[in-house]
Amino acid sequence: MPRLAALLMLLAAPTAYAQLAFEAVRGSDTLLVVGSIHALDRDSSALGPYLEAAAERATSFAFEVDLDGSERYDLALEARIRLPEGKSLWRQLPDSTRQALSAVLSAREHKNLDRLRPWAVAETVHEQAPARGSSRETFWGVDNTILRIAQRRRRPVHGLETVKFQLDTFGGMTWDEEVAYLDYALRERTRPDALAPLIRLWRAGDFATFEALVMAPSAWSAGLRERILDRRNVAWMPRIDELAAGERLLVVVGAAHLAGPMGVPTLLRERGYAVRQVAEAVAPSPVRPSPKTRPRSKY
Repeated sequence: MPRLAALLMLLAAPTAYAQLAFEAVRGSDTLLVVGSIHALDRDSSALGPYLEAAAERATSFAFEVDLDGSERYDLALEARIRLPEGKSLWRQLPDSTRQALSAVLSAREHKNLDRLRPWAVAETVHEQAPARGSSRETFWGVDNTILRIAQRRRRPVHGLETVKFQLDTFGGMTWDEEVAYLDYALRERTRPDALAPLIRLWRAGDFATFEALVMAPSAWSAGLRERILDRRNVAWMPRIDELAAGERLLVVVGAAHLAGPMGVPTLLRERGYAVRQVAEAVAPSPVRPSPKTRPRSKY
């Protein structure tokens, strides 16, 4: 009787999902798509049991760009990040953006960034040390944590997009889009608790609530989401197909890339993959499928 009661309680309990991880299966190809929080504190950075095991079993890894460093920025970077000769960032920014930026920069940084375009400054703000009151760092982020596992295991690391494509995406913004992106980076930087609700939802694997927050109209200025998320997601699809062939591929992208009708899981479904969110309790072990059943997960 106690065993039956325990079993009934287990069946009645809500599913414990892994941290925003989706398995996609098409024919003999299986891949795992993991939504990353790019900056976490050390205490919350640990992957759950499923993701730890999946990272240890993967034969190949893919990130938004090649984080292993085999693709280098070249001189094209200069043309995309710098303002035209004689232009000053500080003179062109709205007062509110200029004041918020000045509050987080040292005098030296203020001078060095004056010739950069707003989107490039936003990336600099993202990479800075955590704001006062926050212990979040990119070192403990999901992507870098999984990258260290890939490097330790000496597995191939790929980028879903080239550096040039990423530069064209961000460097092709309108001025208003770039300023909106910089404002977003500054809000995240100056409010250490701003991401706390999203991190809690990510940790719990509560994709429905996470998706609702990410897709809220108030979260994005006009056109910004389409440029930095949707267009890139679409462009990644052929690359994911290519990398998944014959591999146990683990794909790591920013968690916001999973949300909405143009999110990675939805686009994979449209390409014929069977996609499901992974429950933490599911052991990522390979199985030998019965000839009468569809192939099971390689994870």
